[in-house]
Amino acid sequence: MTLPLSILLIPLALFLLFFVILSLINIAHLIKFAAFDMGGFWACFLFIAGSALFLYFAWGLISSIDWRAPVQFSLGGWNQIPSPQ
Repeated sequence: MTLPLSILLIPLALFLLFFVILSLINIAHLIKFAAFDMGGFWACFLFIAGSALFLYFAWGLISSIDWRAPVQFSLGGWNQIPSPQ
């Protein structure tokens, strides 16, 4: 069986969507409850900077992959059905 490698981008996109939603909730809570002092500001800044740095390096790693390449795999013994005797 052959599938394109881009099929792996679907779980990655779902993870990124989940990450963005939780990040927005996190930033909203940081702004609402702790952004008026220096500790809250630095927590918010470090979270955003760390997330941006992580996404930058992740993009650098996955951008060099040819996502149109086919991936071949077999189901092992499942595609050989024994005949009844």
